[in-house]
Amino acid sequence: MPNANTRDATGFDARACDNISDNASALPFDLHDAETLHLALQQQLHSFVSAKQPDKTYIVADCEFRWNNTASDGYRAAEGASAPKRIRWPFDTIAAASWTVMRFKANETVEIEQPVVMSAQGADDTATERQMVEAFFAALAAEPNAVLISYGGETRDFAVLRRCAATYDLQMPPQLRESRLYHPAKLDLCMAMSVGAECVHLPELAAALSIPAKPSPSRSIGRMIEQGKWPAVREQVLADVLTTSVLAIYHLASHGVLTCNRADAVLALATAAKLAAPQDSFVTKTFVPWANGVKVRSRLRGVIDVAA
Repeated sequence: MPNANTRDATGFDARACDNISDNASALPFDLHDAETLHLALQQQLHSFVSAKQPDKTYIVADCEFRWNNTASDGYRAAEGASAPKRIRWPFDTIAAASWTVMRFKANETVEIEQPVVMSAQGADDTATERQMVEAFFAALAAEPNAVLISYGGETRDFAVLRRCAATYDLQMPPQLRESRLYHPAKLDLCMAMSVGAECVHLPELAAALSIPAKPSPSRSIGRMIEQGKWPAVREQVLADVLTTSVLAIYHLASHGVLTCNRADAVLALATAAKLAAPQDSFVTKTFVPWANGVKVRSRLRGVIDVAA
């Protein structure tokens, strides 16, 4: 073992290097082969970094709403001209919800659970607002260290979930107890990606990044719910989760928070979505083919033009 007296102020031990040189024949690579040495050092560094990076878990979620007109009408009758002209979030009720759990392992493997989709009508697993919130809260509570990711959640979804917790006497999961906008337990990509710039719609940002988004126009969701077009509603809420998940992967990887193969992560997301919703048109006809294309392009070299 190197003597402590041979170390300099930084802890570097010159004798350790001498020992390596003296025993070069016992090493699994040739010290004089620069390329082999470079690759070996890269592998050692990768192993060290992976060992230092803990597993990271994210839960990406989205909700769609309809209005509680009865309660809103009562409020307006009491307030008269003082009431705002439009119905605001306290009278939003959750009509559909979706979420998925993404786990990024220290060895750069990705595990993505099949997305959950729940709605008030339109499927065998229909649920009340309370049942949807209870199921979502349970998913968050089961992963107390997971980061909750949304797109625009701070401006509507989270407020409605807090209202639901108060309405149904539910205990909020750790990620929603923190009211500060910027907190490690949650990430609103709408705010995180725009920062000081103007906030934009999810499909607007997705179009700029060539990521598939909403199968129906954003403003049509309320009308689809009122008209009872529940398959389209479920398709829309799932699509929002998938698009937001891709944005999350891109954003976190570009900020050095994640170390992963983006194409593999996107493909894993598409595979999980197809298993969860094999009859979903957006998933099978748009998202899965797009994810396959991302994987194919990742193997190519040079500049690749991607149509928006």
